[in-house]
Amino acid sequence: MLLRYREIRDDPAGTADRLCRFLGVETGIVAGVSRHQVRPDMSGRVSGLTRAERAAALPRFADDVPRAAALTGWELDEWLQ
Repeated sequence: MLLRYREIRDDPAGTADRLCRFLGVETGIVAGVSRHQVRPDMSGRVSGLTRAERAAALPRFADDVPRAAALTGWELDEWLQ
């Protein structure tokens, strides 16, 4: 099972149900998730790549993005920006 952060962020209860279905356990238990457990965005984080680091790393992974998109069925063009 693959999950994207945005799924957890945008629909935590629905994502929990999807995960429960995948695991074969009861769904509908999670009615919501405290906002402090799922941040609305990652813009405030203090770790992660700088713009220069991302620009340097991107060419190394550029060929893998279309493969990941094909395997998952996800639109991943933003990963190449």
